[in-house]
Amino acid sequence: TGAALDFGTGDFSIEAWVSTRARNAWQPIVSNGSRGRGHGVFSLAIRPENYLAATYDWNRPDDGAHQYTGRGAELLVRPINDGRWHHVAAVVDREHHRGIPRLYVDGRDAALGSTSSSGGAKDIRITNADPLFVGADSPKPSRFFKGSIDEVRIYKRALTAAEVRDRYE
Repeated sequence: TGAALDFGTGDFSIEAWVSTRARNAWQPIVSNGSRGRGHGVFSLAIRPENYLAATYDWNRPDDGAHQYTGRGAELLVRPINDGRWHHVAAVVDREHHRGIPRLYVDGRDAALGSTSSSGGAKDIRITNADPLFVGADSPKPSRFFKGSIDEVRIYKRALTAAEVRDRYE
């Protein structure tokens, strides 16, 4: 707790080992934030469409209207819901990738689809004002990961591709 999970507008990385067979279900791995006014939300999850995604967004403090979204909804070469253990990582490097998360699976860049940003992704503030969830979705904590999660690590910096590969090996 404390400042360790207060990324502000800085870089950060999240990694974990996951194993699941569930399909067509929202599978939250790590998330924090709320949909309240002035809050940033971050989520690393397997989407119902069976691909890994890292998303974060922010709602305006004055009226709570959705303002910015930074998305790394990158499709995988192969699904990871095959019952085997997979190393997953989301890396947010605000300066070099416009704030759009880079996704890695089993030590390799998992991009094979689209990344998008509605603008302002570099400025989204991620704070520790809200709880951090492992295996549950912070805006909807009734949604759980259906499988196993191990060795979750959170860094207050952007890991390099070589560091992600080394952690997998």
